[in-house]
Amino acid sequence: MRVSLSLTSLAGLACLCALGCGSKPYDGGAGLEAPANSTAAYPVGPYGTRTGDTIADATFLGYPRFDDRSLQPVSFHDFYDPDGSKGIKLIDFSAGAIWCPPCNEEAAALSDTANGAQALRDELGVAFVQNLTEGDNPASPLPANEDDLNQWLDSYSLPFPLFLDPSKKMSAYFDAKGIPFGMLIDPRTMKIVHTQDGWFGGTSAQQLAGLRDELSQYVVP
Repeated sequence: MRVSLSLTSLAGLACLCALGCGSKPYDGGAGLEAPANSTAAYPVGPYGTRTGDTIADATFLGYPRFDDRSLQPVSFHDFYDPDGSKGIKLIDFSAGAIWCPPCNEEAAALSDTANGAQALRDELGVAFVQNLTEGDNPASPLPANEDDLNQWLDSYSLPFPLFLDPSKKMSAYFDAKGIPFGMLIDPRTMKIVHTQDGWFGGTSAQQLAGLRDELSQYVVP
């Protein structure tokens, strides 16, 4: 289990409930682009923000390749793998900020060349993708920009796509006060199978071992 390191605000809970707890089908909400606006194949709705719901498609600007720092589209439909032809067995979405100490711990662990994200991808077939949601000033929580993204990658060699969200579309899924936030998604159906605030405690090796155990529970055959 990931360790919860901060409290979710009542306002954030109210936002999530308004978007995901009612009886009205979720159509993307909060600026999220529903698949009808995309030319890519993607599961049909209704969509939602909770475990068991299908996540709505959305497109952002970011770095699809960690070794190419030129802003390009990053979309959830990039990770949709209904027949397994892409070799993706689980999607690990995370959200973090430069000002957040646990987010930095997580990034340092995932950038470990021997046991981090690259090793977990090779071993388990997990596709990682991260939203850098805010910069380095918790007193003025502005959305992260490209300079922040470059600073993040200068600090941590994260071998997976990262994207920006200047209008905070992804706030439908998490509250910034609860980061780091993790969401596991079934690539065959794009259904959310697990969400968790916080990061694992202990040493970097213990953190990665905890992550591996968690991911192993949800990888598809």
